[in-house]
This record gives sequence, C-alpha cells and structure tokens, in this order.
Amino acid sequence: MKHCKNILILGALIFATISTAIAGGSPAFPLKISKNGRYFVDQNEAPFFYNAETAWRLFTNLTKEDAVALMKIRKEQGFNVIQTSLLANPEEKLSNIYGDDPFTSYTDVTTPYDPYFDHVKWVISEAEKLDLVIAITAVWKGCCGGDWAEALTENGPQNMRVFGKYLGKKFKDHSNINWILGGDNDPGGHLDHYRELAVAIERESPLQLQTFHAASSHSSSDVLPYSSQGWLDYTMTYTYYGGKDVWLTILKRGDMKEVYEVNHIEYYKRPIRPIILGESQYEGDGAPQNPDELDFPSVVRRQAYWSVLGGGSGHAYGSWNWKVTPEWRKVKDMPGAIQMGYFRRFFEDRRWHTYEPDLEGSIVSAGAGKYGQTDYITVSYAADKLGYAVYIPPSAKTQRTFTLTLPTNHKRLKAKWFDPTSGKYQSAGDDFLKTSEPVAFTTPGQNAAGSTDWLLAIESIDQSYEARNVDKKVKIDGQAETLWEGAPWASISNEWLPDAAELSSPQDFSGKYKALWSEKYLYLLVQITDDQLVDDIEDPLDDYWEDDLLEVFVDPDMSGGLHQNNYNAFAYHIAAKDGKVVDLDVSGKPVLFENHLKISIGKAGNVYTWEMAIPIYDNTFQYGTSKNKPLSLEAGKVLGFSIAYCDDDGNGRENFIGTVPEGLDSWIDASLFGRLKLIQ
Repeated sequence: MKHCKNILILGALIFATISTAIAGGSPAFPLKISKNGRYFVDQNEAPFFYNAETAWRLFTNLTKEDAVALMKIRKEQGFNVIQTSLLANPEEKLSNIYGDDPFTSYTDVTTPYDPYFDHVKWVISEAEKLDLVIAITAVWKGCCGGDWAEALTENGPQNMRVFGKYLGKKFKDHSNINWILGGDNDPGGHLDHYRELAVAIERESPLQLQTFHAASSHSSSDVLPYSSQGWLDYTMTYTYYGGKDVWLTILKRGDMKEVYEVNHIEYYKRPIRPIILGESQYEGDGAPQNPDELDFPSVVRRQAYWSVLGGGSGHAYGSWNWKVTPEWRKVKDMPGAIQMGYFRRFFEDRRWHTYEPDLEGSIVSAGAGKYGQTDYITVSYAADKLGYAVYIPPSAKTQRTFTLTLPTNHKRLKAKWFDPTSGKYQSAGDDFLKTSEPVAFTTPGQNAAGSTDWLLAIESIDQSYEARNVDKKVKIDGQAETLWEGAPWASISNEWLPDAAELSSPQDFSGKYKALWSEKYLYLLVQITDDQLVDDIEDPLDDYWEDDLLEVFVDPDMSGGLHQNNYNAFAYHIAAKDGKVVDLDVSGKPVLFENHLKISIGKAGNVYTWEMAIPIYDNTFQYGTSKNKPLSLEAGKVLGFSIAYCDDDGNGRENFIGTVPEGLDSWIDASLFGRLKLIQ
C-alpha cells in the first residue's frame, strides 16, 4: 500500500457526500464534577481541562469590543477559562470604562446598578460563544488590607446574602460561569459574609460551581473544610515556591511550599474534589522572583506542569496584564502564554483525566532530585499503567540523567521527549521499553527556548479506545448529532515521519476522533484542524498519497501480522475533499470501492469534521463480488484499529500523524495498530 510518502496501499473506495457543517467539540456547559471527584466534565461527561488566563480587570477596564478581542487572543493561545473580578478595588475606582458604578451607594452591595452588571452579562455571553468559562471573583477581600475587606465588614452577612441573591438571579441564565469567593486572603472574620453570599448564589443558580481563593500558602480546603461548607465544589491552591519571602511567611502563617507538594497534600484529602492552581507567579510581573533565577516563561511552565502532574485538573496562568492595562494587546506575543497552549495540548493528547500522581516517588528510582526542592522530577501515570508523564524541571544543568522503574510488565511501551517551549516531540529511543528492568534516560539538552525543562511521555502502542453501542442508526451528514454526545474524544497526535516538518501551531494541524457502534457499523467522527487543505490530484487512483488524506486502519480479528496485498486487515485512504477511498486489491492494483463506506465531511473555517459508517469485513473479503457479508458486531469484540492523517501544506507530504505512538509501518504490519473495544 502506498502510505503517505513512499509505500504501497491496501484499500477500498467510497463515494462521499460533501457538506458544509459546524464542527463538533464545543463543551456542553455548565461544568460539573466528575463521578470520581477528580476533575471537571461537561454535561455530556466529556473531561474539561482547566487552562485559565487571569485578567482580573476584564469587566472594568475594556470596552465590549476590546474585551472580545482579548478573549479571542486567549482562546487562540489555548486558554479555555478566564479568571476575572466582578468588582474593582474601591480604594481606586469602581466604575467601568463606560463610567458606570456597580452600586448607587458606592460600596453598599444592596444597591446594585443594573447597567454595570448588564455589561458584565454581555461579556459573559460573548465568552460563551467562544467556549470560554468565566470564573468570577464576586467580592475580592485582598491580601494586605484595602480592597473589599473594610466594605465586607460594613455590609455584614445580611447584605452579602442580598447581594448573592441578586447575582444568582442576574446571571442564572449563563451556563459558562464559575464563582470564586474570597480573594487573596483567608475568610477570617468574614466567614459568615462569604457563606451567606455563596449560599444565596447557589439557591438561585445551583449549577454554577463555586470555590474559594484563600491566602498565599493556603488552599480553599485549608480554611474552609468541605464538611462544613456544602457550597464549596472544588479547591484552589495558591503558592509560589519554597521559602518565598512574602508577608505571609513573615507573619508565620505557614511555610511556602512547592506547587507539587501542595497538590500532593490536597490529593490525599477527603471528600475528593478537583484541584486547581488558582494563582502563582505571573509572567512579566516585577522580577522573576525565584531562587533559581529562571526567566518568567520557565517559571510559569514549571508551576503549570507541577500542578497537573501533582494531581491537579488544571492551572491558572497570570501575567503583568492582570490589571488589563492599555498595553493589553502585547499579551499575544508573550512566550509563556503561547507555551500554555502546548501545555494544554500535551495533556489533551492523552487520557489525562485517568492519570494519578506518583505520591510515593517510586517511579523515578534514581536521579529524581530532592523532594521539596525545585529540581524534583514529578511523575503522573494512567490508572491502567499504560501511560506515563515525567516532568524534568528547568535547572542549571544542561542535561539530567535519571532512572525509571515502571510498575508494569507491559512490553510494548514507547518513550518520546516533549519540548514544552515548542510543542514538538522527538524520539527517546527506537526500541520498546523492557519494563521488567530499570531504564535510564538523559534529557536532550537545551530545549527550543534555551531552557532545560523537558517532558518524557511513555505510552503503550496498544492504545485502546472503548466505543459504546447506539441503538439507532447514526445519520451520516458531517454535523455530529446528539448521539455523539458523551462519547469521549481521543487524540491524533503521534508523529510517524522521522523527518516531519515542524507543526507551527494547533491551527497548522491537530486532530481527534470519537467512535460508536451498532450491529452493522462502526461509526467514526473525526475532527481535523488543517490551515491549508491540499487535494489537487484529479484522478483518485493516481498518486493519491501525495495529497491531504485521512487513513483508517482496521484489523477485524486482532490477528496482527502482514496485510499488504491481502485482506488480513484494511487500510482505508480517504481523500480530503471528495471523500473517495483508495486501496490495493490482492494484485497490487489501486481500486475504488463504491458503496463500501458511507462518509460525509463538514467544514467550519479550517476545521473539518469527517463522519462515517464502516461495515467490518473479515479476511474472506473478495473484491468485485456482491457476496461479501459484513460481520455482525457485538459487545466485547476487540478490533485492531488506528487512525492517521497525512498533512500536505503545498510542498509535498510534510507530516504523518497517527493515534498510536509508533505507526509508520502500519501499512505493512497490523501488529502496530491500536485497539478498539466495543462496549454496551
């Protein structure tokens, strides 16, 4: 089979109906807590990775047009949450850019002025169109006096209850809101004030999640135990680095710990709740302020990866633009912000929500550094032990050597390095890991930004997807009907070409898929982002591998082995524009298989949604006869299965990206396919 660049293809053709459709993938708000309590999901149970930008003055300092422009920049960078304040500091000014004050009687929260809050509603509505969550601090107490601390006392708990009722009613029709109470301080003498505010909001808007932003070095659950605060849905941690000389440590309120230490402590707490690093070092805000003298991007990367690998389900990035100054457009070029997009993509490329932290520190058996210090290597692993993520933080050492001892005897694990400054992968060795023995690794040296932090991703080549059964026929129209809701996305992110061109951004290429099944069909929904679609060859049987195309590999009986020029396995090569599918028959001749598959391709901007119904044939299939009968599918059946995409940006084949870590020879060997299990 001719496979992307230089190989012969085995296959089948289909004629497809090409339609313009809105691509799926938007989260179904409001968010809720997963069944195991560890992370957020949308209303379809799809995991939601919390990747926040902190723009505390979004509502007050920007016009409507500029607020939308800033949110669009952050969305393009990969952020999906904006943390912002409902109210400004009363010691400065409370009015927004249009001159509207929030209250008719300055800080009396029982006198809300509707035009101010109508502007807030408008911005929230625009954020929802961009699939952004707005996490709102209702009344910011402040770290060091000032802010709303004095006004909280003056208003009293009864006024906060009135204000909470107003907010709950005013914003109840918005499904993309989370509430953050507190603000850079512990509740102290204002516990009743915040409880009344929270409970009143919850009564009016029970589906909007709430948390508490405590003082630096404290988490929400440190100061508000879940058992006594039923409204507290998730915890925010807040720390910088060990020994940071801030007013909290001077006043002996607690030692500042590293981000991963704080999250490890939270991970043990019960009941289980999602953990978010709500605030830490800001990029470009003052001096870098860390004992290692790292640059800002290195610090924000380190704290982000420490947060998630330490057991968190997300992180909030911040920058000098937290006040949203007139220079806000410059955030578009900030390296740390851009790298937060790679951060999100790294985790969403794998089953991040099934990962758990190595709390015992047993996986890195040598060279891990010292726990509680900035050189400590953090590890998280999938519950089934078929995936590992290892973060080697930046340090003065150009290279670091460490040893892994993996708690599994699986023999088909592959390792690759991920550069957190470029979003690029590179090989960490050509062979499968022999996991019965410790394995030593040495980092590649400086990354693309000249720093020294790296991630080591280790994954099973037997990537497995569980497709659930549907009891009615899926309409193949490229529009992702409601039957697809609840089916999990899986990524197409493993580079198969050793000399692949660099992917400049997720807009250059990114891909993911879902699967369902019925007795007659395997259904696939594939979403591809490609900034330049190339499908110029008119004859579908002539050099079809030179254009952009989607490939679907199916081994009906999981027998593996060679499948070139036979039907031991199928490799469907689907043209990007007209949906025709090419394969070789047993004589090695490329042929088209009419009416074999049903496909529709939808388009929205540079996002393409491929929806298809695939009948599954076994190795008795014969080309050119009507006697072929597809298999009847049933729960429990396991298929060999992979998806890949050839990306051509006009200069020939540049990239080949698949669902399994090592798939370049899939055109020959079905043993390299992943697995797809049919479940009820």
